[in-house]
Amino acid sequence: MEQLLVKQLLITIYRCTNLHFDSLHDTLVMDIKRKFENNCSEQYALDRLAKHYNVSISSLSHRFRAVTGTSVMKYLASCRIAHAKQLLIETDRSIGEIVENCGFSDNSNFSRTLKQLNGMSPTDFRKQYKAE
Repeated sequence: MEQLLVKQLLITIYRCTNLHFDSLHDTLVMDIKRKFENNCSEQYALDRLAKHYNVSISSLSHRFRAVTGTSVMKYLASCRIAHAKQLLIETDRSIGEIVENCGFSDNSNFSRTLKQLNGMSPTDFRKQYKAE
């Protein structure tokens, strides 16, 4: 009886591990991540992404969260913020140009998001981190 229980346990662990391993290599999710990272300024919508990849919105959302641990749109927002922070530090572009270049809907949306994540306005962030 003990051997049977051990075998069942090992089979269960193997199945769970393989499912998790397969989800980490989900090509659809990796393609979307690459798309966001390479062009975060484009206006994306969950329904258009799902249609493009020929999956349901629900399936896309679940698969993306299983691999990344976050939602599709939160991942896109983090890519946009990362790009914006890089531009704030490395360029002298205006906040408006950065907002447009990074795909944010407007200045206040960008400022609010950056402040929530970093505790400071875009101007203060630039002052603190820009190399003189």
